[in-house]
Amino acid sequence: MSRKFRPVSQSGMYSVRGSEIARTGNSNPQMIRCVVELLDDSEFIIDLDKDSKGEVLLNEVFNHLDLQEREFFGLHYFAPDSPDNLVWLREEKLIRKQRKGPPPYIFYYGVRFFVSDPAKLTEDLTRYYFYQQIKRDLLTGRLPCFYDTAAELASYILQAELGDYDPKLHLDGYVGEFRFIPDQTDDFEERASEFHKHHVGQTPADAEFNFLEVAKNLDLYGVNLHCAQDNQGTELFIGVSALGLTVYHNKCKINFFPWSKIIKVCFKRKRFYIQIRPDWNEWKDNVIAFQMPTYRATKNMWKTCVEYHSFYRTHCPKPTNNRRLFRMGSKYRFKGKTEYQAIEESRNHVRPEPKIVRTLSRRYSKRSDSGTWSRSLRRLDLDREFEKDPSLFNEKHAPKFHYSSAPNSTDKLDKVNFRRSNSTSGNVGSIAKPSVAQDNHQKTGRSSDSLDSKNSDECDEDETKVGNGTTPQEGLMTVKMDPDDKGRFGFNVQGGSDIELPVIVSKIAPSTPADLCVPQLQEGDEIVYINGQSMKGLAHLEIVELIRSISCCKNQTLILTIRPNVFASQGPRSINDSPTHVLSPEQYIENERKHEQDIIIAKKEKAEARDEEALRVSIEQLRENLDSGDLLVYFQELYRKKPGMSMDEARKPENLPKNRYRDILPYDDTRVKLLKGNSDYINANYVNMEIPSRHIVLTYIAAQGPLEKTCGDFWQMVWEKESTLVIMLTTTMERGRVKCHQYWPEGDDTWTFGNLEVVCTKIRDFSPSYVYREMYVTNNKSLRSRVIVQLQYLAWPDHDVPEDATDFLEFVHSVRHYREGTSTPVVVHCSAGVGRSGVLMFIETAFAMIEGAEPVYPLEIVRKMRDQRGSLIQTPVNIVCLSCLLRYMTG
Repeated sequence: MSRKFRPVSQSGMYSVRGSEIARTGNSNPQMIRCVVELLDDSEFIIDLDKDSKGEVLLNEVFNHLDLQEREFFGLHYFAPDSPDNLVWLREEKLIRKQRKGPPPYIFYYGVRFFVSDPAKLTEDLTRYYFYQQIKRDLLTGRLPCFYDTAAELASYILQAELGDYDPKLHLDGYVGEFRFIPDQTDDFEERASEFHKHHVGQTPADAEFNFLEVAKNLDLYGVNLHCAQDNQGTELFIGVSALGLTVYHNKCKINFFPWSKIIKVCFKRKRFYIQIRPDWNEWKDNVIAFQMPTYRATKNMWKTCVEYHSFYRTHCPKPTNNRRLFRMGSKYRFKGKTEYQAIEESRNHVRPEPKIVRTLSRRYSKRSDSGTWSRSLRRLDLDREFEKDPSLFNEKHAPKFHYSSAPNSTDKLDKVNFRRSNSTSGNVGSIAKPSVAQDNHQKTGRSSDSLDSKNSDECDEDETKVGNGTTPQEGLMTVKMDPDDKGRFGFNVQGGSDIELPVIVSKIAPSTPADLCVPQLQEGDEIVYINGQSMKGLAHLEIVELIRSISCCKNQTLILTIRPNVFASQGPRSINDSPTHVLSPEQYIENERKHEQDIIIAKKEKAEARDEEALRVSIEQLRENLDSGDLLVYFQELYRKKPGMSMDEARKPENLPKNRYRDILPYDDTRVKLLKGNSDYINANYVNMEIPSRHIVLTYIAAQGPLEKTCGDFWQMVWEKESTLVIMLTTTMERGRVKCHQYWPEGDDTWTFGNLEVVCTKIRDFSPSYVYREMYVTNNKSLRSRVIVQLQYLAWPDHDVPEDATDFLEFVHSVRHYREGTSTPVVVHCSAGVGRSGVLMFIETAFAMIEGAEPVYPLEIVRKMRDQRGSLIQTPVNIVCLSCLLRYMTG
């Protein structure tokens, strides 16, 4: 007979739950602690309600990072049942339901969706986080690349962190102080240094942008890898990307399935299936199966495919029908914003560019005896300070800007015996004097080296001097502290020479070195010196970097010479106390910031009003010239071809058959050159139209309609110049004459031009006036593929005007929509590539200028266009057509 367990009064009791809560450091059982590791290895710790969803934590992290373009980022963690696959935190589910086990919950912040083109991003801050993620992936081996490409990427990191190459400062082996790739060699470092020499003049933001431009072309850029096996048990990796699914074996790409050819993805237990659309000679769909390690890994793979396809291939997520009584399979659907929505929203909500606090990479020094790498103590801004004042350094002695090593026993005695006074006007004799001689000096950026005996004697004789040789004023005192295990001191500072405010301690975190040091540091104290360096002339960012450089090594002591209680009342402080006559640092800085913003807004409104007036005057002048007919007279007086521009390459005997018309030839200076093939000639020119008011450049390739013999050259040009949009402003036949050879396939046909295969995957008639085509181009040699969009306008006869101006305006808006965010040139062609092509480029340029409140002068625009390709906007009929469209647009 079983006995029921009943606790008696004499039994002992032990609170397991209470001990668990105490272990997590959270005394409130209704709260959970979340620790987020950021891309710069710092941590963001926050306590949330236990019923908080993932969206709450994500918003807190994004607000902490001041991030606006949030849809590309997320938080991930490692699930116990699938350690190889990342599991992303879902916004709609409770945090404690996703993370099993007791808190604290550890998450990792990172890029979830890699933008297809970094130029589409609005803010440099977003690009900086992408840069941090890719830099980490290179170092960990997550993003492998070729030797030269890795060296080029490393050179951009050097440019962003060290600035321009200077042989006097960047001595041999300076690249070895950084780690860029797992297996870094001396030859790699020399190659990176050679690249670094060619980046002179690039700001950190420019270097980071160029870094991303190179990284986006890597084979594994933005690819989410999953372990799998085929039917024979061969170990494979399936990569999910913006273009489709890629299969890898032994680090080689063996198959690729674009999204346009995939009908469906599904899974059952540990099997993952891909259903492929059949080719023209096949009767049924192809179904490819893969074996995944676990059921959880299979479902995670399927969810990744759903998310990537929805994010990259749709304008808005397809709404789910949750009213059905019966539903087979998972009901998971991607509910976030797509790439298109994220980019459009960020462009519509422009804000002042946020400040970027860049975290510098670790420095290493190579020991001469063992050859191993170890952390070095290096001043991060040594080069900049040397340029400002070379007298700060001595060839025989250590620099005066130095950092002290760990405090000795005497320092500890001083800490015990010294107690801080609350009075702001103390006696100099009762203030702890910072002694330079008792610390171990170190040459910044080189190996540790102590001062000679002569210099040490000088310091002992005049120990009342503070590091830079100036005698401290009355009321100054010294505070010393060591960083904690994570390299943090635990206080924030405000002020600096860039905002013309003193450097003030604005916040002190509890239970940190700044809170526990003796004498105690308090909020409102003014910092006068840091390790002997004066704060005069240093900007806020330089001060922050100086403190961080000291904290990067645990055996470094931070020595602050402060003026206590500058922004605080006398006597002990209370939480409710506030200064009566002196503003707090936060209030003072907030008032200054509001004043600066008001000035910026007023200047901006004044400039906009001036620009709008200039635009209005230019439109009125255009109308007057149209009514009087003067515009036609001025247009006919313009040169058709810029004087002094040669066309020798186009007139060579071997190239003459490649020209559709004998009088429409490309300039030699601006012509497009093919990189591969028997000849580099094609009848096409680069045309770049700069819009200064919007800080953009509209890039075009103006080309003639391809001949039958030049279709291969045309596709080779599109591929090499990475163009994704082709604008066709003619039909193939007009009035019984061939105006352009058909260079694209129809139906299920696949056309081959050299190494390129072209397939038309989608055709859509937006209106009777223009057609949308989507073509899939694959390079059989490199096995890389690209989607090319073609927009063809049908209702514009040659040497005439469009039948409907409204339809053509809609077409121009469609062109602007599809080219939005792209940095590659748009290919524009009609028959000759000068008449209708020139009108479209003119209209789009004028639209952009009007949006930027920039005055529009038609003849000036035509002159700039003809300086790059002759005869653009060929006839007076075209200029009348375009002027009427401008009049229609401006009312």
